Amino acid sequence: MSNTCGQGLAERSVLPAKLSALSAAMADNLEKHQRTLDFTDNNARAEHDAYDVVATSLRSAATELQTIADRMAEYRALPMARHDERAAGSPEIRDAFETFIERERDLSVLLNTFIQQDRAMLGGASVVPEPPAPVTASLNGEGIALSRVPIAETGMLIRRPVGDVFEAILNPEITTNFWFTKSSGRLEAGKRVQWDWEMYNVSVPVIAKAIEPNSRIAIEWPGHGSPTTVEWRFVPQNNGTTFVGVIESGFTGSGDELVKYVADSTQGFSLMLAGLKAFLEHGVRLNLTADRYPKGLAESELTLSSSKA
Repeated sequence: MSNTCGQGLAERSVLPAKLSALSAAMADNLEKHQRTLDFTDNNARAEHDAYDVVATSLRSAATELQTIADRMAEYRALPMARHDERAAGSPEIRDAFETFIERERDLSVLLNTFIQQDRAMLGGASVVPEPPAPVTASLNGEGIALSRVPIAETGMLIRRPVGDVFEAILNPEITTNFWFTKSSGRLEAGKRVQWDWEMYNVSVPVIAKAIEPNSRIAIEWPGHGSPTTVEWRFVPQNNGTTFVGVIESGFTGSGDELVKYVADSTQGFSLMLAGLKAFLEHGVRLNLTADRYPKGLAESELTLSSSKA
C-alpha cells in the first residue's frame, strides 16, 4: 500500500495505461477486420465507415488515457499534505470509494467474460501466454504463496437466445430443473429468497444485489463462512446463442482453504452450466448436482485426490 497520495496516484497510473493499450488493441482489431470486407456487398461500405469512426475514436481515447497515466506517474514525489481525518471518514467519501471498487469489480468480471468468449472464437487458444502472477505474500506458512485472493470462474456457450438463458436463472420454475430443487421465489433486486438443495438438506439465503435484463445478475450468499458474491454475465452472440460467464468472489480463509473453496465453486458452477445447457437445448434433466455426491459413498471415494494408490 502506498505511503503518500502521490505514490498512490503513481501506482494507479497503470490502470489508465492498460486501458490505453486495450483501446489501441481494439482499434487495431477493427482496422484489421476492415480488410475482410467484400465490397461487392452493398452493406460493406457502411460497415467499413462505422469501424473507421470507432477505431479513430478509440485511438484518440488511447492517446488521452496514456497522457493521463504519464501525468499520474509524475506525481510520485508529490509531498504529503495534511488531511482532515473526520472528512476522510465521511459517508460521502466512503460511498465514492465503494462505488469505485464496484466499478473495478464490474470491469474485472466483464473482461473475464470477454476473455473466455474471445478465446472460444480463437478455438480455445490464447494469443499470448499469461505470465505467472508475482508472489507477494504467503498465506499458508509452508512456502506456497498467493499474490491475491483467487476467484472462481467458469463459462459456457448456450445455444439459446439470451432472454431464455437469463430467465432460466431468474425463474425458479426453470432453475429447479438443473440446479437447486426448491426456491421461495423469483430473483428480484434487493429481495431475499431461499434456495434449497433438498437431497443434501441444504438451505441458503440469497439476496439479489443487481439484475440488469439480459445482461447481468449478481447475488450475495453465505459462501464458506463469510458472504461471497456470485455474478452471471450474459453475452448474446450473432447466431442467436448466448455465452454465460460465472464468477464467485470474496472468499476468505487460509491459502489451503481458498484453493479448496475456489475449486469447489468452479466445479459446482461448471456442473450448473452444463445442466442448464442440457435442459435449455434438449429438454433433458441431467441431475448433475444430485449425482455429484451420491448417497452411500464415503468421502474418500468422492474425490481422486483422497483415494489411495
